Amino acid sequence: MNVHSGELVYMFAPQHRHEEWIQFLSMIEAATPAGKEIHLIMDNYSAHKHAEVGQWLADHPRFHIHWTPTSGSWLNTVERLFSNVTQKCLRRRSVDSVAALEQAISEFLDRRKENPKPLRWKATAVEILRKVKRAWATLHDRYGAKKPSAALASIDRFLATAPS
Repeated sequence: MNVHSGELVYMFAPQHRHEEWIQFLSMIEAATPAGKEIHLIMDNYSAHKHAEVGQWLADHPRFHIHWTPTSGSWLNTVERLFSNVTQKCLRRRSVDSVAALEQAISEFLDRRKENPKPLRWKATAVEILRKVKRAWATLHDRYGAKKPSAALASIDRFLATAPS
């Protein structure tokens, strides 16, 4: 989802492996005008971190990856979209096949694409990331993380260049 315009790119796949993820990244690239940078906010799902995905991303330098912290799915706009699909399209719906389910979701998303709405956060990116960093530090102090968080490293890189 393009958070600035609300436009969607979506696909259905019977599996969610790195091969399907690369296929989806290719769809995003094809749908994005040349010369535009692409920033993806992703969770730590194993398909996202596969070596072939890393190579694909290295070969496509306009893609920039930002990792959500563990248990930080609320930062991921797609999770909010999934919630919307569940509440407004799937709740109390009965379908008799996967194809019928995909059809219902496609119709819902296509209607949404007719009048896309951008995501409007009430806080700035810097405010949100500083809050996440404070929360991560509290969790680290309380529970003792065993290894550095890729998400925290991404946040630190961003905040190092952000205005104070």
